[in-house]
Amino acid sequence: MSVPGEGRLLTWTEIRRPPAGLEVDGPYRVAVIDLDAGVQVTGRLQGIAKLEVRVICTRAGPPPVFERDGDG
Repeated sequence: MSVPGEGRLLTWTEIRRPPAGLEVDGPYRVAVIDLDAGVQVTGRLQGIAKLEVRVICTRAGPPPVFERDGDG
């Protein structure tokens, strides 16, 4: 399946201890991509020897404040 346009990497993680039965696949990277087509997809990042991360702040104003809710 093909989707027109480009996408933006929202987040990624590296799975270093794959689930049972998938040990031969590890370690591997999983990413969430926001596509121009208006959908988000999750999949493996392949063919990238070194993943360089650059953080861009796109929100103006003070950072959000997180507080515990209830007994949590």
